[in-house]
Amino acid sequence: VSEGDAAKAQKFLEASFEKELSRGLIAGIFVERGHSVVAIVGEGMAFRPGTGATFTKAMANAGINMRAIAQGSSERQIAIVVEAHDCTKALRAAHAALALSNTQLSVAVIGGTGMVGKE
Repeated sequence: VSEGDAAKAQKFLEASFEKELSRGLIAGIFVERGHSVVAIVGEGMAFRPGTGATFTKAMANAGINMRAIAQGSSERQIAIVVEAHDCTKALRAAHAALALSNTQLSVAVIGGTGMVGKE
């Protein structure tokens, strides 16, 4: 749900679960802002043991906190919820861990104070 539609979605859910909320079966419906969904999708995932472990370990190694994890019913998709500011880092970690890109780039920056770039 986009953040602009969050209040509308919350009201809809509160109306839909009115009985459960009044009985205390659901503690409440809350909106948390500033999150993104990162997902991996692939036909071979259902028959390749360890894909989910590789994905979640990559997030842990990158220092990314996963707020939620969900797997699609077809076993061809795993999605996680991360803080929005970690989204790019999570995508890079997933690509690196699951070899989703054939291109690897190493960058070295060497600082100097001489005449470099002055001519």
